[in-house]
Amino acid sequence: MSVLRRAEAFAEAGIQTQILVDHFSADFDAEVQELGRRGRIGKDISVRYMYHDLAGHDNYPDGVQYESPLGTQGWTYVSPEGKPDMLVGRFGGEYRHRVLLRDDRVLFVDHLNAGVWDRRVWHDRAGAACKVEHIGTAGKPRVVQYLDRTGTCYLEESRDEATQRVLGCELYPRSARSLMCRDMVQVFRFWMQSHVLSGESEPVIISEYGVRRKALDALVDENNARVIYTLHNNHFTFPHRYGSRVRPEMADLMNHLSDGRDLVVLTAEQRQDIWKQFGVMSSVHVIPHFVPPVSRFRERDPNLVVMVGRFHKIKGQVAAIRAFQRIVHAVPDAKLVFYGRGAEEGEMRKQIADLGLSGSVSIAGFTADAQDAFLSAAVSIVASDYEGFCLSLAESMAAGCIPVAYDIKYGPREMIDNGINGFLVEAGNERELSDAVILGLSNKSMALRMAGEARRIQEKLSKDRFMGEWAAVLQGVVGRGQASAHGV
Repeated sequence: MSVLRRAEAFAEAGIQTQILVDHFSADFDAEVQELGRRGRIGKDISVRYMYHDLAGHDNYPDGVQYESPLGTQGWTYVSPEGKPDMLVGRFGGEYRHRVLLRDDRVLFVDHLNAGVWDRRVWHDRAGAACKVEHIGTAGKPRVVQYLDRTGTCYLEESRDEATQRVLGCELYPRSARSLMCRDMVQVFRFWMQSHVLSGESEPVIISEYGVRRKALDALVDENNARVIYTLHNNHFTFPHRYGSRVRPEMADLMNHLSDGRDLVVLTAEQRQDIWKQFGVMSSVHVIPHFVPPVSRFRERDPNLVVMVGRFHKIKGQVAAIRAFQRIVHAVPDAKLVFYGRGAEEGEMRKQIADLGLSGSVSIAGFTADAQDAFLSAAVSIVASDYEGFCLSLAESMAAGCIPVAYDIKYGPREMIDNGINGFLVEAGNERELSDAVILGLSNKSMALRMAGEARRIQEKLSKDRFMGEWAAVLQGVVGRGQASAHGV
């Protein structure tokens, strides 16, 4: 969401803006089309996908016909009990397929040969095979092939089975000889040079997390590119506080910051931690997200509490369910609704049932309108182990929904003035979390005053402020409207 909003703001400022995606997703076409339907990708923003470019085709058109890749004659498919998104396929009584579904479409099929798993085939939104993972004796991919819509392989990578490290890649361009690459970094560099930049000089490339730093360094030399790295998350491993090891995927970037690379982080606290560890560098900038102004209102349920975000252990949904036992004891009419989806949903449902909270806690599923969820509720909960900023916290405050947040790195303490526009509680302290929610629900006059103070976050996190700070980082290029920005 933050990347999409930044692209929208840049495009509105007259900057030619392109979002670059180099992470494989069998659902890429469906995801982009859904974002288009929701108005998240406007006509002034283009999206390029590395795997489509290398395969030589465009996105599927809206309404493309889906053809199931599952067998028909002689095949039977049934869902295991309690797993409606899975199918087990048998041919002539023999177990041959294990299928994962998404939105009633096949996402991938695991193929078994004489009871041994030998390959996983991924399928795109039309049902065509787009990626094949050939499984080795250790039960992990040893060769991965990427297929175009005719079934022809255009990219093949060999992997070390134990570590899953890429040992080499072979590209099969349509108009040239096959090209050997050492790893996916070189594949990314080839894509950028031959498809994205195509001779463009002095492009501005904004890289999320810097995972392609080596390839981007080459573009700095060869295309006179300006690369700006951004972090959207805490850079420490567990327990996610100062002194912890830097997360492996960010270590390379951190270790090269002293080379003068521009880095944008979301909070002043994170910049201070980076400076303490790696030295003071003027190339490290702080630009928090912006939140769109809330211009609509709806009737608020004074007893409703919400959590919005992906269902994952680090987000603390199960902790919030446990805390809600005390909340409903003190406020019997209190309700907790979760919006989102993710791997933790099964554990959440189990916890709700085990604690007898089915009448008070519910899961509403994914919503494309988080603002409406916050406008409907009195209190929101942020119980994450860590964040980079927590955009949903800012959105909650903008909607006048009082936040109760763990005091974690990073974000909550830079937005919440404890007791004034929300509550900060000790990280992991479920008792304090529940007591703060009870206070927010039971004292209506306090709640009304705090909701008004919370809305003022819109002034602090305005789009004008956001664009002014980005313009400063770009040294006026954005302000003159002469830049082209690529976001990787």
